[in-house]
Amino acid sequence: MTTTLNSPDAASPTPELDADDAAISKAERWFFAGVIITGSILVGPIGIPVLIYGIYQLRKIEKLGRKAVRPWHVSVIGAFAIIDAAANFVGWSFCTFAGRTGVGWTILRDGYGFGFDGFYYSDYGSNYLINGVSGPGEQSYIFMAMFVLWPMRLCAAWAFLQMKRWGFRWMITTTWMLVLFWVGWTTNGLMHFEERFGEAGGSPEFGFLGWWLFNSFYILGPVVMVPYLYTVNKELWSEE
Repeated sequence: MTTTLNSPDAASPTPELDADDAAISKAERWFFAGVIITGSILVGPIGIPVLIYGIYQLRKIEKLGRKAVRPWHVSVIGAFAIIDAAANFVGWSFCTFAGRTGVGWTILRDGYGFGFDGFYYSDYGSNYLINGVSGPGEQSYIFMAMFVLWPMRLCAAWAFLQMKRWGFRWMITTTWMLVLFWVGWTTNGLMHFEERFGEAGGSPEFGFLGWWLFNSFYILGPVVMVPYLYTVNKELWSEE
């Protein structure tokens, strides 16, 4: 006996498939909600447990042998890339376009500047045309990242999570761009050592070591991702 296309047996998915799809859809909602909330900075800490729960659910689905949208390690790397790019994009956009507001002065000058970077404490907002620090090259690097690096990184990471091969390739490209940016931005910043860490900058509370600890987060991406991207099986990502 043949089964026609209109047969209920042919058209209806099995309960097992329905359960798998529902579990994956739920896990994906938790995962991407966590990514978006954490990358927003303003309510970032709230998103961390949401993100962890989403990754846990995806990992549990994979362990049970069910179909998964992507390997769990891809979820972790992709989420880190999006959060890193989004947080920096939001932060520097705020610094550039809303830096002279009361909140901007409080967070950037009296917060970050007083604690870690005397250049922000002594020089922040001194240039009439440009918000932020007016040191040579400082804002150029910020514009470079805001308008080129972070948008490219966000697109690459999104496609990477969708298991698109072009996203995988652009993750490699933007990771090396991040290395180049970090070396240039750090070197440029340390040229103003006295203004950042000495008396000319008000001697920030946590000094030179604090600045390195705060800004070392930027290099975590390349340190982790370069070995990963060159050792993982690229065939996991589809050319379609």
